[in-house]
Amino acid sequence: MEKNVESPAGEVTSLNVSNLSYTPAPKFIKKTLEYVRYHLTLVNLDWFLPFYKGENRKLQLLGAPLRNVNFTAFGGELVALLGTDPERLEIIQLLTGRKKEGSYDGFISLRGSAIAPNAYYYHNVTYVQKKPLFIPGLTYYDMVAYAVALRCDSSVNVTERIEDILTIMNLHRCKHHIIEAYPATRGEAGCDFRRLSIALEIVSLPPLIVVDEPALSFDPIIALKILECLKRLTKRGHIVFCSVAKPSQAEFNMFDRVVLLADGYSIYSAAPNQVDQHFCSAEMGYQRKKDVTLIDFATDICSGIERPDTMRVAEHASIMQEKFEASRLFTSPSHDATNSHAFTEAFFKYFGYLADIQPFRVQFNRFVVIMNRAVYTKVTNKQTMKSLFGASTILSSFIGYLQYGQGDYGNFCLSIVGIPYKQTANVGSLIFFISMFTQAYFFVDAHALCQKLQLFRYEQAAGVNTTLAFVLATLVSEAPAALLFGMCFGSILYGMSQVHGDYSYFIGAVLMACCVGLSCAIMYCGLFKNELAVRDMFFVSLAIVVLLSGFPFSQTSMPDYLIQFSSIIPTRWIFEALYKWYFSRKIDGFVYLTAYSYNSFDRSTLFVILTNFLLAINAITCVTLLPEPTLMYKKAGAASGKRDASRDSVGSNGSSFDGADLPGNDIISRRMSERPSEAVQPIMFMRESTVTGRQSKLSVNMSQMGEENTARGPTVMLNEISLRVRDPSSPLGYKTVLSNVSGQFDWGKLNMILGAPQCGKSSLMNIIAGNTGANAEVGGQVTFNGVAPKEDAPIWERCAFVPTHNEHYRDLTVHEVVTFAMKLRCYNKLGLSVVAENVETTIANLHLEEVAHKKVKFLNSGEYKRLSIAEEIVHGPKLLLIDEPITGVSLRESSILLNTFREMVNADRTVVCSMYHPSVEAFNLFDSLLLLSKGRVIYSGRIGAATEFFTQSPYQYSLAGYTNPADFLADISSSQLPDSKGEFIDGSLLENYYFSTENYKRIQSRWKAATLHAATRTEGTSNPLRGFMSPPSTPGDLDTSKASVISADLKSTSSFEVEGENETSNKNVRQKPPPKTILALKAAWTFVTKPPRWSDFTDSLFKRQILLHRATASLLGRHELIIGSMVMHILLAILFGWVNKNVTPASVIAYLGIGTMFLLIANAQLIFYMFTNYHVFLKEHSRGLYSSYTNYTVHSMPMYLLKIINAILFAVVSWGWMDVDNSTDTFGFIILCFILVVLAGCMLSEIAVILSNSVPDAYISIGIVAALQFVASGLILKAGSFPIWLRPWVPSMSMLRWIMQAGFIKVYNNNTDGFPLLPIPGVTYSQYVGFLNLFGWGGKTEWYCIGMLVLNIVIFRFIMMLSMAYKAFKAKGTHKEKIYK
Repeated sequence: MEKNVESPAGEVTSLNVSNLSYTPAPKFIKKTLEYVRYHLTLVNLDWFLPFYKGENRKLQLLGAPLRNVNFTAFGGELVALLGTDPERLEIIQLLTGRKKEGSYDGFISLRGSAIAPNAYYYHNVTYVQKKPLFIPGLTYYDMVAYAVALRCDSSVNVTERIEDILTIMNLHRCKHHIIEAYPATRGEAGCDFRRLSIALEIVSLPPLIVVDEPALSFDPIIALKILECLKRLTKRGHIVFCSVAKPSQAEFNMFDRVVLLADGYSIYSAAPNQVDQHFCSAEMGYQRKKDVTLIDFATDICSGIERPDTMRVAEHASIMQEKFEASRLFTSPSHDATNSHAFTEAFFKYFGYLADIQPFRVQFNRFVVIMNRAVYTKVTNKQTMKSLFGASTILSSFIGYLQYGQGDYGNFCLSIVGIPYKQTANVGSLIFFISMFTQAYFFVDAHALCQKLQLFRYEQAAGVNTTLAFVLATLVSEAPAALLFGMCFGSILYGMSQVHGDYSYFIGAVLMACCVGLSCAIMYCGLFKNELAVRDMFFVSLAIVVLLSGFPFSQTSMPDYLIQFSSIIPTRWIFEALYKWYFSRKIDGFVYLTAYSYNSFDRSTLFVILTNFLLAINAITCVTLLPEPTLMYKKAGAASGKRDASRDSVGSNGSSFDGADLPGNDIISRRMSERPSEAVQPIMFMRESTVTGRQSKLSVNMSQMGEENTARGPTVMLNEISLRVRDPSSPLGYKTVLSNVSGQFDWGKLNMILGAPQCGKSSLMNIIAGNTGANAEVGGQVTFNGVAPKEDAPIWERCAFVPTHNEHYRDLTVHEVVTFAMKLRCYNKLGLSVVAENVETTIANLHLEEVAHKKVKFLNSGEYKRLSIAEEIVHGPKLLLIDEPITGVSLRESSILLNTFREMVNADRTVVCSMYHPSVEAFNLFDSLLLLSKGRVIYSGRIGAATEFFTQSPYQYSLAGYTNPADFLADISSSQLPDSKGEFIDGSLLENYYFSTENYKRIQSRWKAATLHAATRTEGTSNPLRGFMSPPSTPGDLDTSKASVISADLKSTSSFEVEGENETSNKNVRQKPPPKTILALKAAWTFVTKPPRWSDFTDSLFKRQILLHRATASLLGRHELIIGSMVMHILLAILFGWVNKNVTPASVIAYLGIGTMFLLIANAQLIFYMFTNYHVFLKEHSRGLYSSYTNYTVHSMPMYLLKIINAILFAVVSWGWMDVDNSTDTFGFIILCFILVVLAGCMLSEIAVILSNSVPDAYISIGIVAALQFVASGLILKAGSFPIWLRPWVPSMSMLRWIMQAGFIKVYNNNTDGFPLLPIPGVTYSQYVGFLNLFGWGGKTEWYCIGMLVLNIVIFRFIMMLSMAYKAFKAKGTHKEKIYK
């Protein structure tokens, strides 16, 4: 229902929430846990909760009831809702009708002239959730246009409304951007995408707009842009209600009203600037300390950290609610009967607020829009169409090339001895491949289908889309592409393989198979919703389909009940029909089909069977997509959630409230009132060392040699640092990142590098740390105390370097991560004596004691960041470099981090932090500033003089309107602030002005004096970063007076010209480096092939022990992975043994080949574990902690042991289940085969993970590897049928081929029971020899095959070592210039 809320003449819109209470509907597990937790007080289940849903889901698990919520919001207000995550989520779901179960009491209503009389409440509300909703391939404009057409009625001018929405959300600049499959979620691109998500929901311009986390985890500047768009809506009279977790102070000030929740009560609902006035009044008794921001003060009150000055415990929420409602700030909600109420009789009809069916014309128009959108999306998504038809053409051509002419081989299927011809087997494999691939291919597009389904669910909840419309639109849009794909795929295979016959029947079966596959993909997405879950369940169903389809395990080897069960698998019927279609024409086709039990099947019934399957699958899809019924009910008694009116309000802070008189005698509330006698004090920003009570103890005081670290941190000096990187998109072939960067970072000062995004902050940090990449050219000089550090010194000895994103073992505890980090930074066992002390001190200094024994995967972003810093500073470095330490963390976490840095500075360390947008409190905590603009320095000096530097410059920038100096400087850096003339000044002009100032001359003077002083020092002090060296020179030793400035030309002489200038005039320009990949490959090959030295092994033996211990602890910490992998292998073994109960020689071969393929696919379980291992290795290798060879020798050993155990379980259970040779010799040999092939497959999977860029890529890579191994094995396409140039080597590369050959020879060599001798005139012939000839396995023994498996392991292991070295060198760099001169 659309109404214009701009009418100033009518009554202002208001949202009224009165006496709202809500209790979640507990599930069985929740009920049990709640009873134990709140009634059996001696039992503590905290240890169990992380195993159930994760540590961060405790509140959701235990429930977060709303007890009494009262507030009012008016049109034109931007409202913020603050409280715990479950409380906020429940309120916004109640406001928007998304809550479907539980018990409620109270009222929610809308009032005002903008509300149509008798209008349904939820037609006046829209909900913007956190998760983005989009359709890949459409533009921003297309998404908004379809949203307008779908949600607005016919009275709206569509074009004008689209332009209006784009203007409100400031999307004109990017309206033609195409939405990618995985759109950006950070930075400017992420901001645009978030504003699009909001735009899609506000197209009908409803009176109430509810937004869940509007700014998400964006940086403050970007968050303000989003809030400014929401402010435009409030100026038009809308109520914009935002649920926010912890906004910055600038964001907090943007809101017109803030609603605070505590323990299920609303304790404040008024303007944010009156929070201080209310809570610090005499009635409330709170006092905000000087250094505590208003937002911190408010959130600490909600969480119970703050308390009134006269009380030893925090005030109970119900008491605070009474005091607020007795104040003049409280606006009582309206109970007018003319209001549009949420909880009406219509809401509780069968399908909730979808119960009021729209007129047929409206429904039909929406159906047309949905259909149009679905078809337009499919047609315009060129990338999807290219991949669809490209894959069908390439794959069918490749398979057709391998199967070329196999269908035209004669009129018999079997040889004279009853062995199928290889062409017969190849055609059968081709039919199986067609049946499988045409159904499985559509799961590749699971991501797009899941996105469309999520958008449908959201539109369904809004009442603008229906199940039938979505299913029909999806089938109509996807089916033509699927049919074209099947036509192209089937026709190419039909022509190249020459399987001549009834073409119309063949292509009809292929097209029906495509339709079944598409319908199954849609059904799976509807059932499992999540993309990874859809893919996982697809792999499970694929295993069942392969085993029960009739090939390669024939039905004669299955029990009768499994044959009956296989009738519900469409693949079985397609395969059986095409088998009958082709082989029934052969003279002995009846005999051949009898072996598969296919004689009784009438292939003309295939289309009837598949049609029934299509109807059944789509019916299941429709049922799964039906809207959830509303199961909410009103609480009995209707007063359980309200405040007891008979209780007197508490008018003083001396209340003796103990929870005994809580409403309804609520046990949970009573227990929450029992707080300890001392409340936790909030951590504040401060320059003194008062957080830990220590000054000198903040940094680790003992070196790994047991000596005291007494030296101060180094003074870092930069002289004309320049950086350029290869950039093929640039006309010059490179991109200049940094130009003429000079500056100084002193010990005993907290130094900041500030600048806009993409200005070179991170690049400069990497250069100081010595971590340049292979595609980078660096010029200039970096010194520590005037001395260049050793070129071969690892990064961890130079400094502690903490990048923006860091990786840790997710299943180790915080204490274990820091302990292993310290051990890896020890040279030998002598350093282990100080490990425990350093670890405990570091954990205490970073306030990680409470989470010391918590696993890394349960940490929040702030704790994770602190862990990254603890890992780097545990060995007591003198120089600390942190890239954006407070980005994406809460203010409390920021205060902990920055106060830790402050205390390190007070302990005479050198700390350098790069920042993007610090708060004013954080900004004032720093001492010196280096300001960058587009890779150039525009200011370097005291942070307190930075604003004055620009306001008194010739450009005369104005500080008016800025409360945070960092905002002022960041806008200058990004050229977004005009000067006094209204012009936007480029960074190059600001750089020229900076070069003319005394600041720059002073830095140059210091540089020359420091260099001269360092030249006179003895060689024994050449490494200023080692704590036991002699004390370095200090800034006090240098003459910084103006008289000492050398009157030379101080104009910049960069090693590189700025991009676009003439480089031929600069004689210092170096040649462009070779391509990064070539350099890394050369370096990796040199590293791998260099002659081994005994000293290399002994030196790294100490590190190997640590790495092996850590890898073992990490794997043992993944209980779910270990147990899940064992259970999965046992279930697979049971399934294989079950299907192959009545074994035949062909089924034994199929068991070995198919079983190995699924064991290879099962490595997908370990992808996340492998990825973590790999990224931790890249991080630590770049720090110089150990070589890639050291890691290569030990890091996978625990995983290999797990895979060996899984292989033994699979072999023992499956082989023991089957009726086959179970002698000890054969049984042990089969187990050995599976162990070897599982090890080879695990190494192959590691190679795929190392060379993949993401987890989805790794999933696809493992599937492709398994498919290639399967094709080359000879099970599908016999080796003798390969093209001549492929025959000698392709089959030998398949592990499946060698295990099938080894197992078959071991079981059936000289086995007259399996292969009886056939009396042929003149010769005695064995079918065993015929099988060997069919597969091309003649002349080899089983131990030769074992040797080939071992050779595969050796080859894969070598490739893995080469890949690891390649990626390590590519990440760290192999073409570094000598920048430390």
